Amino acid sequence: MKAAPEDAFLYANKCRFLIDVGRAQDSFYYCQRALSLRPHTAPFLLNYAMALDMQGDHPQVADQLLDEAARLYPDHLEVRIYRFAREVFAGSPDMARALMHDPATAPPIPPDDLPAVDLLEKARKTGAPDDVAAALASMQNADRHQPLDDFRFLFPMALGRLDEAFAAPDTSVIEQQEPELLVFAFAAPLRRDARYWPIAAKAGLVPYWLTTNKWPDFCRDPTYPLDCRKEARRVASTPAP
Repeated sequence: MKAAPEDAFLYANKCRFLIDVGRAQDSFYYCQRALSLRPHTAPFLLNYAMALDMQGDHPQVADQLLDEAARLYPDHLEVRIYRFAREVFAGSPDMARALMHDPATAPPIPPDDLPAVDLLEKARKTGAPDDVAAALASMQNADRHQPLDDFRFLFPMALGRLDEAFAAPDTSVIEQQEPELLVFAFAAPLRRDARYWPIAAKAGLVPYWLTTNKWPDFCRDPTYPLDCRKEARRVASTPAP
């Protein structure tokens, strides 16, 4: 960035890196700088919306950024996926359904999995035990026919069933390919549980936080129930199974 101070993509890359290691507060300057150099660019709008979601202070601004990105770039896959995920796992069940069933906004979910997602949103909306059980059973049935990977983890989380979330049979996709799911705003319930930390260690986040002494934003939250440094040292000193 010193050598090319007008290169928007360098600022965007730094912005996204900081987001992916949970440091949204530190990412704002880089996110905003990228957008100022290249306004209305889909991944830059998405990055800034992610950072705002993680901070939780201006959800309406994140909505506006994502709406603008979707309007200007309706086929941008990452925008579609994130816009949907924030609603389906933590936002409005009605909005999640609307996005899912509109071809102009639908994420790349196999048609056979749509009934499970519909049941998830019904269960989130009603909170009824029978609806929760039906949603989890539908997800497990769909997973037997075609692996759902991160859905195994995120479905029960969205329903407040953290025991089932942390008992997911395989979290390797998250640990190896999608570690950012562990720091995104909609995964907040996971982070308030000590079982989160071994998964974050396998995903490479804990080694980063320990060696740099740069800690994710949630560690600054006065309501966070765990001691981040203690948990990080605990999992770092525990041999991998």
